[in-house]
Amino acid sequence: MPVVPLGRPRDKRAKAVRSAIGLLRENKTALAGAVIVAVFALTAVAVYVASLFGITLTPYNPIQQDVGPLLAPPSLAHPFGTDLLGRDIFSRIIAATPNDFAIGLVVIGFSLVVGTLVGSYAAFRGGLLDEALMRVTDIFFALPALVLAMAIGVALGRGIGNMTIALMIVWWPPYARLARGETLKISHQNFIDAARLFHLSRLRILLKHVIPNITTTLLVYATLDVGTVIVVYSGLSYLGLAVTPPAPDWGEMVSSYQAYTISAPWLPLFPGVIIALGVIGFSLLGDGLRDALEVS
Repeated sequence: MPVVPLGRPRDKRAKAVRSAIGLLRENKTALAGAVIVAVFALTAVAVYVASLFGITLTPYNPIQQDVGPLLAPPSLAHPFGTDLLGRDIFSRIIAATPNDFAIGLVVIGFSLVVGTLVGSYAAFRGGLLDEALMRVTDIFFALPALVLAMAIGVALGRGIGNMTIALMIVWWPPYARLARGETLKISHQNFIDAARLFHLSRLRILLKHVIPNITTTLLVYATLDVGTVIVVYSGLSYLGLAVTPPAPDWGEMVSSYQAYTISAPWLPLFPGVIIALGVIGFSLLGDGLRDALEVS
């Protein structure tokens, strides 16, 4: 009867998941982060799905002018006030949520998958391929992500799709580096050596034994990193490289309303607060998951 190469016990990963859930219940800050992320996610999904059926969930049309008095302060009718064209700020922020939230998840999802596959394979293969990966990632690390994404975005042209592509190009190298480091840590452990003795292919060892055992660390890093993507994308939007007005976008709203910081401070305040809440939510959630890992 053949002996199956041993990987790290599955119950250990299940224990990590249970620890994460338990920590979210016990750790108030982690729970707060999960709640904030859930609110953003539900809002984004609800607005997007409703738009497919031609339904508007916002109190007012986000691009319609004169739905209220010009530059009206926050009130029951307009919780976040109105802008210089009489548009409802609350409606514009809600309408922008699907794009801003989804871009963070898409960029991180792409970077996580590509970075994990490239980094783990390079570390497992070694040699010239591994050295080439390190030099490529060094090039990306030489410049700040926002500057590099802005340069690529300008070359591709204005638009949400192009900005998303620019961010994906910039964002995968750190995940490749992290996956490489985690792979090197376990590449000579007993369960990997046992898999080699059974002459399993390099690809099968990676997919079945290596990647499942480094995924948890990468997921924690990814959770913490979503907020960073949101900030960088908002920066690109602030510079006018993403959406085309009058389409609403958090970064573009901050840019358009910054001239009214003194006369109508609620205009840049509320979209700025929403961006900060998104970052805080993912940061708290990521910290909670990291704590759960350390405990387990």
